[in-house]
Amino acid sequence: STLKGKDFAMPDYDVIVIGSGIGGLISAGVLVSRGLKILLVEKNITPGGYLSSFKRGDFIFDSAVDCFSGVENGGLISNVLKLLGVDSQVHFVRVDPIRMSIFPDTKVIVDSDVNAYKKRLMLLFPSEGAALAGFFKLLEDVYTEIQTAINMLLSKGEFNKVGDLTARLGNISYLQLLNEFFTDSRLKSILSDRCTFIGLSPSKASALTMTIMMLSYFKFGAYRPVGGSQKLADTLVEGISNKGGKIIFGNGAQKILLRNGKCCGIRCENSDEYTSKNIISNVDFVHTFNNLLGGKYGYFAEYMLKNVGVSTSFFILYAGIKGDIEQYSSIGYFPSYSMESYFQPARIFQEDATMGITIATIEDKTRAPAGS
Repeated sequence: STLKGKDFAMPDYDVIVIGSGIGGLISAGVLVSRGLKILLVEKNITPGGYLSSFKRGDFIFDSAVDCFSGVENGGLISNVLKLLGVDSQVHFVRVDPIRMSIFPDTKVIVDSDVNAYKKRLMLLFPSEGAALAGFFKLLEDVYTEIQTAINMLLSKGEFNKVGDLTARLGNISYLQLLNEFFTDSRLKSILSDRCTFIGLSPSKASALTMTIMMLSYFKFGAYRPVGGSQKLADTLVEGISNKGGKIIFGNGAQKILLRNGKCCGIRCENSDEYTSKNIISNVDFVHTFNNLLGGKYGYFAEYMLKNVGVSTSFFILYAGIKGDIEQYSSIGYFPSYSMESYFQPARIFQEDATMGITIATIEDKTRAPAGS
């Protein structure tokens, strides 16, 4: 699709961001804080994507998020909130320990202190002590490389080339990385307990993605916004608007428009068109390449579906329960050490499927009525 009758030398915006999930909001926040003219379009009437919350009676439920990192000083979310001048508008409670993972013969507490967690695993698997030390050293090195690049982007608007170690982990699976260090299959499964967060088995999950996720919790803690994750989404929207960004709700992008083979704007569901120098799509790759771009670009979606596939879906039950049922607010249940098998379609809704439980009211009493 191409725009007609538009002055491409004077586009409406520097960047158009499609989708107001956490990725879209952070992208728009960073760019607008650097003085760029931003348009953020969202098909729903409220922002957030997986950050959205909803209320039933006096209970507040997060639609999908258990917890996240980056809100402590120096973390990505903290930095963006400060850049937007809204860091005092949202408050967080810490989840500590990060998680308790239940396996057939042991319960493993995931401490917020990486050294405490490492020592806990060394006690459980003394023969793997040296391997554990080397593994966590590698995670630290990779995270340092990435954090340095992010800080450079936020402070100077420059993105340095990532290091060789980071690049290598981006090209191997998490299981391949584990196999380089460990021989005990139980330990490899325990270290894969957060693969369920992204819905991919260790053999499918990127080693880099898992490294970033794990170390981000250890470096910047696990947190939830007081009153629900929607609070964070709404605060980011407020900050983006205050900095001059334009946000459209209830009118999503229908098509990414092209000129001479390059993205140059979007057409919304109500047929309004906007031009821009750059487009950021925060929606899934199938919708982006198959629908928003379409035509010859649909091959990329087909390739990804065939060769990479999609992550396992969550089935979520939301419950308001009277009484106190646990002391840990994030629990992972794994009835066996066969981590790969949990992501097979045949295991869905079976008694031996894995399960995650979030009890956000343990740390945040505002989410439920008294006694619940």
